[in-house]
Amino acid sequence: MDYLEFYKHFHLLLRAALAGQLWSEALDALCALAVLYVDGERYEMAANVLAVIRNHPYTPDDIRNQAEDLWLELESRICPRVLADAQQYAVEHSLEQVIAEVLAIVD
Repeated sequence: MDYLEFYKHFHLLLRAALAGQLWSEALDALCALAVLYVDGERYEMAANVLAVIRNHPYTPDDIRNQAEDLWLELESRICPRVLADAQQYAVEHSLEQVIAEVLAIVD
């Protein structure tokens, strides 16, 4: 599986969503990226992204449910401190900041 191509695809979606202020689509793309982060064992980044999705007031229910399921999976894989740090990260960062950070990873 070529993860780089998936990352690039979701980065394009994020850029378009950000440009159009399409927050639901941005949150959906972030959730898809979180799945890739978990698959790639980038647990801290996955936790940060998922915490933001779970806590954002405009997250649609279907995306929030996906994020909750993935969060539960992470709970069984990583240290509780990482999850607590992710919760704090979500409090301290806006959605736009998170998107910029995610986009900076491959760019």
